[in-house]
Amino acid sequence: MARQPPPDPITEQDLRMPEFRGVNIADLERREDGTIARKDRWEQGIRTIAGIVGLSARSGFEVADVVAAVREHDSKRRIVNYIKAAEAAARARGESARGRAQHDLASMSALAITLIEGIERGDHNAHSKDA
Repeated sequence: MARQPPPDPITEQDLRMPEFRGVNIADLERREDGTIARKDRWEQGIRTIAGIVGLSARSGFEVADVVAAVREHDSKRRIVNYIKAAEAAARARGESARGRAQHDLASMSALAITLIEGIERGDHNAHSKDA
């Protein structure tokens, strides 16, 4: 029985770490701590963050747009956390069922949470009755 030749010869790319495969050596640099890194790592990081906060490379954006979107996202998260904490504190005090005012506050809080979480998911129709 004849031996089969190996499928493909081993290349330099096979020996590289996954994050460096397909990257030209000229596109790499050594950081101050000695670690090898991509020269475009900051640009790639900003592009990744932009995608997370809903900005599209197709429509174009500047770094300032990404920073503003991250701050907006953080503000919405803080509002949601504040509302949830206030509701938990009211429940802990046994005030959640007292009167119409508490009911209205809870309804408004729930609506605010639904809106903010929908916007974070990119669902700009989260406020509609059909959503």
